[in-house]
Amino acid sequence: MNFYDLILIAIGDLRHRLFRTILATLGIICGVASVQASLCIGEGGRRQTMEAIGRLGLNRVIMHTIDPTKIADAKGKPSSAKDDPRYGLGMVDMFHIRDAIPGVRSIAGIRDLRARLYDETGKQADVTVLACSAGYAETARLQIKRGRFLSELDDTNRTLVAVVGTQAARRLFGISDPLTRTLYINNAWYRIVGIAVNPEHAQSPKGGPLDEAVFIPLRTALAETPDGGDGRMGASQAHAPELESLVLEVYEENTVLPTAHRIGRWFAQTGRKDEITIDVPLAIMQQKATAHRTATLVTALIAGISLLVGGIGIMNIMLANISERRKEIGTRCALGARQRDIMAQFMIEAIVLTGIGGLIGLLAGLGITSAVDHWTTLRTATTPGNLLIGLGSACMTGLIFGLWPARQAAKVNPIEALRSG
Repeated sequence: MNFYDLILIAIGDLRHRLFRTILATLGIICGVASVQASLCIGEGGRRQTMEAIGRLGLNRVIMHTIDPTKIADAKGKPSSAKDDPRYGLGMVDMFHIRDAIPGVRSIAGIRDLRARLYDETGKQADVTVLACSAGYAETARLQIKRGRFLSELDDTNRTLVAVVGTQAARRLFGISDPLTRTLYINNAWYRIVGIAVNPEHAQSPKGGPLDEAVFIPLRTALAETPDGGDGRMGASQAHAPELESLVLEVYEENTVLPTAHRIGRWFAQTGRKDEITIDVPLAIMQQKATAHRTATLVTALIAGISLLVGGIGIMNIMLANISERRKEIGTRCALGARQRDIMAQFMIEAIVLTGIGGLIGLLAGLGITSAVDHWTTLRTATTPGNLLIGLGSACMTGLIFGLWPARQAAKVNPIEALRSG
């Protein structure tokens, strides 16, 4: 008897006991559906996280000044670093990293001025004002819709020019053309020279979208006003760091981690190791990928408990079938069937049973992931590997839990089986 005939016999026997077959496959269906859904949801979450981190740039190193009020000394007392005008990131750090560390493609500093901004009519607008160096457009992946971004010449000459994000321009000027218009920022009029688009959804140091910000030259913002007022505020006037963030890019992705370690040593040598945080998106991505794999594996193992329960149900059904079909087994043995033929018949029957349940479970799992994708904010992703894992786990369950009943069927004494019938 060939393999095809054994499959036909298995399907015929399952159809003959249809209600029992349906009950046996329920556990497999639930198990495969839960495994499939957990794998797809986990994969979707992993991809979403990786894309978010990837938007930061895998060849970047991002440094932030820590808020002095959040730092405590070894005795738990508030740090006095906030009284040191040299505290945190500064222009000297940007120049040192640019000139002393090889492989740096670009570096840019940024500071949230928390400045008051007024339009030409004198109306105050709630718009973030960011002081940044000329290279910030490149490191933040900003694109210029019209006009231009801030240049090195603007920064060197402390020119009173500004670039507005698309959302900021809409908020300030509506449908009017913002180019060549002016804004009043901290006691000075700034001429708008460009409109920036933020396709990568980059964030400012305080977390706001960059397309809702206004950008002015960094040195212009840091320059002291002659009267010592609070206009273009310098770091020495208010005990605050010159820069809140530094973003650098390297040419080669494999040099990111060594560059970050070297920068960390620089801040340690200058006694400011605890005043600076250094974020490396590449390292964050590697950690997140490992965490996601672990979480997905744990979730899939928990979901696999349903498969274990389903497998036990398959074993019970198979043992019940063997008990009822002892006369059939004895007859087949009397007609020349060998033990391996009997064993193969019941093994194939178990695999067909779990295979059918696995296919239905895959469809149910895909339905669950589609519902999650449609009705929640979670992202799902279906891959061929996940489908193979779901169907393969069902077939493996049939193979494992059908083995012992098949061996029991093969051991049936044909004479005793015929007498009992």
